[in-house]
Amino acid sequence: MKISNSERVNQFLTDTSSTNSIHYDMLIEVRALFLKLKPNLVDDIKYGGIVFEQSGDLVGGIFTYKNHISIEFSNGVQFTDPKKILLGAGKHRRHIKLTQQQDIADQQCLYFINQIK
Repeated sequence: MKISNSERVNQFLTDTSSTNSIHYDMLIEVRALFLKLKPNLVDDIKYGGIVFEQSGDLVGGIFTYKNHISIEFSNGVQFTDPKKILLGAGKHRRHIKLTQQQDIADQQCLYFINQIK
């Protein structure tokens, strides 16, 4: 299965599809959102998940855990978040936890991905 130009990303997706089909489906959908909304992003594997870089800078990523996947935003603290959906209390990063496909819409992933600069 070739989805990415990165063989490491393709292997990560293949591995995920064989271990957790729900996570796989969410990974595919969220990854597609990142690349559709921000076509200049490059995906790779770092820190145990799919990361997205823009001009060499890490801007976000998707990470799998036992019971959820997490969408990480490197500068999420700068995002507009009137409904207080983003999680985290660090200086820069914020994230969203997804446990099912519907969470992608419910947690407004499209809205937050669109805020990546």
